[in-house]
Amino acid sequence: MVLTSFSGSGINESNIMFYRVYDSLRFSNTSPLCPRCKLENETITHYLHRCGPAVAVWNSLFTDRTVARNGSPDFASWWLWVTTSSQGEVNKLARIMAVCWELWKTRNREVFEGKKSTVKEIDEAVSWYR
Repeated sequence: MVLTSFSGSGINESNIMFYRVYDSLRFSNTSPLCPRCKLENETITHYLHRCGPAVAVWNSLFTDRTVARNGSPDFASWWLWVTTSSQGEVNKLARIMAVCWELWKTRNREVFEGKKSTVKEIDEAVSWYR
């Protein structure tokens, strides 16, 4: 199953995780919903930016508004906004990338191994990147 799609101009949100939705139409045991909250279809924007556990991780690790949800319509817009507003703050940008990476790894562990991670476990994993 293909989970992400990239085009020459960057991340193409409309195609991201298309196959998860497609598989849900073909196979009755596959759902397009986020495996964590089961409230919205799983997209990168949802899983890394809007899903409840992701929001809890962001809020626990970053208190300033540069990482808080800012109303961006998709992950690519949010990423562009965060990286441009945090220019020169190399440690902060590294932590933001570490959070994205850890959230994605926990997503894969849950989908492929059935193992859930808590917000605290994700916070602790990100702290190793300091």
